[in-house]
Amino acid sequence: MKLLFKNTTILITGASSGMGKELARSLAGEAKTLILVARRENELDALAVELRASSPEPGVYPIPCDLTDLNAVNALTSKIRDEIGDVDILINAAGVGQISFLENAPLDEIERMIQLNVLGLTHLCHAFLPGMIERGSGGILNFSSFFGLRILPGYAAYAGTKHYVTGFTEALRAEVAGTGVVVSSVYPGPVKSAFWDTPNTELLGPPSFLFISVEQCVRKTLKGFRKGRARIVPGIRINLLLTFLAISPAPVVRLVNAGIARIKRVKNRKMVSALSVQAKTGNNPIN
Repeated sequence: MKLLFKNTTILITGASSGMGKELARSLAGEAKTLILVARRENELDALAVELRASSPEPGVYPIPCDLTDLNAVNALTSKIRDEIGDVDILINAAGVGQISFLENAPLDEIERMIQLNVLGLTHLCHAFLPGMIERGSGGILNFSSFFGLRILPGYAAYAGTKHYVTGFTEALRAEVAGTGVVVSSVYPGPVKSAFWDTPNTELLGPPSFLFISVEQCVRKTLKGFRKGRARIVPGIRINLLLTFLAISPAPVVRLVNAGIARIKRVKNRKMVSALSVQAKTGNNPIN
């Protein structure tokens, strides 16, 4: 079933940067109303000014909200219903990653990631889905990840949250069959964004040839969402990798991942040792 964006009210989370921001720019010319949600108020306001200047037709409502705070999420949904009205299309683009071996990851960062990637997304779907079913139209797009279909060492907690998004979205799509509501999930591979601005990327990040641009990711995502596809995988290389992994025997994939983890641990110990020596000697790290 195809999905129309024209003259709809669209809610986009994570709209202050990255894919959420590019989604807002791409949909501004079609939507009747854009509701932009993110934690950073200044960036949201700047985006709203930009969208109003470039496409004055849609109403643009920037609403700052910390989606890791479920009280704030409940207040957000009430505010939208009371002041704006029904949401026709919900795009859950907000998300946060955590890259490291689990024993090195701060627990508060893991908890925050679960609250945003899992609970915030679920609350918003639960809040706005009933209205879509009642009207017999609408759409929900949830951002999962390559790590929502496969795993790699160094992403245990993050992969766990994205596997939840995958299972949740697939089941939800089945539940709403025949209601007129489209539910899709998108599985980006590495995208050139602030997600990878972390020291651990050098050790645990994917190879550079897998990366695609934010613009390419959003363009492919919206194309698939318009067509009502269940799963959207932007990028030819990541599609090929997923296909290869799908036909590979699970025991072999586990052995390969275990080998990768061992290599990464040895490299990590060497890096830590080198940094310790530099700290003691006062030498600057070598770039």
